[in-house]
Amino acid sequence: MSDIVNTMFSSHIDNNILLIGELFLAAISQFAFSQFFLCSSFSIRHMVTKHDVILQIYEGLNKYLTIAITFTIIASIFFYIKLGIDETIIFIMLNILIIMIIYYDYIDAIEHVIKTKNIQMQNIKN
Repeated sequence: MSDIVNTMFSSHIDNNILLIGELFLAAISQFAFSQFFLCSSFSIRHMVTKHDVILQIYEGLNKYLTIAITFTIIASIFFYIKLGIDETIIFIMLNILIIMIIYYDYIDAIEHVIKTKNIQMQNIKN
């Protein structure tokens, strides 16, 4: 009987430790997002003054979208194999949300610069 109790108790502790670890990683990711948004948005809004730089930002944004979508697809395959369809769908939805937030934050910052600094834009390919 004590072996069964020890096994159940040990398994419960292991699950709690894993849960705490996952929650900690999720909380740490907030630091990464905040640094990304604060630095990049501030830089675009206050330091960009030329047409060429804005075009380079658009190019970088398009490369980011390619990398983000590729990462989401590859990671989704691993999540599907490990966890199943429900968790994979949640993962995909969260990644799409994050990608959209980053994309629209950049677009908003670029449009702000174009309007406030009267930069004429031509030949922008999105």
